[in-house]
Amino acid sequence: MADYSPLQKAMAIAPKCSGFISFCSSSFIVFYVLRSPKRRGLVYHRLLLGMSISDFFGSLMCVLSTWPIPKGEAYLAAGTVGTCAAQGFFNQTAAFCTPTYNISLAIYYLLVIVKGWKEKRIAKVEKYLHALPILPGLGTGLAGLFLKLYNGAGWICWIAPGLPNHPGRHDPNYGIYRLAFMYAIAWFVICFLAVAMLVIYVSVLRQEKKLDKYLTASVKKKRTNSIKIRN
Repeated sequence: MADYSPLQKAMAIAPKCSGFISFCSSSFIVFYVLRSPKRRGLVYHRLLLGMSISDFFGSLMCVLSTWPIPKGEAYLAAGTVGTCAAQGFFNQTAAFCTPTYNISLAIYYLLVIVKGWKEKRIAKVEKYLHALPILPGLGTGLAGLFLKLYNGAGWICWIAPGLPNHPGRHDPNYGIYRLAFMYAIAWFVICFLAVAMLVIYVSVLRQEKKLDKYLTASVKKKRTNSIKIRN
């Protein structure tokens, strides 16, 4: 049996704990939305449902952590090349979909708060808000599967260099795929959300100023009318 360092053991066990918490939380949100016809009928809750389903699978992959990795390649590893590829697919797809759903939610907030769209109008573009994270997520997940990019990446199966005993699964350009399939997207999501929240903040601030101006004018008008009545 291989001798694994404390760090390698911790990397295999810790995700199971945090992943289980996330798994339970995602399951609760899915159940919370599905049990209520009223919540199921709202675009916002359906977007939240989509994000939670994605996170459900991502959290499950974290709970599995090193188990699907081929036996002997990581602490607690008990899988095969096939199980590792399967985990890599679900991990990549969920890791792409879950944060990208935040863009869909941000667009929803922009349409409602900034543009003043109503529920019926938003429902007409809802399919695009779901397609935005799901289609690229499945696309990158399947691409990694067909390109044989998924290998043991320390604590989980993801895009990683193959070990010498699996030369057919080694791609020296795995770093480029990581950048294209995840890191670049993550930074794009962060920047988009920052800009979206800034736009919403400015919009709400302008609305508050208009409301304050209206209330101030209304109070002055009431005072003027009150003085006239007294006189």
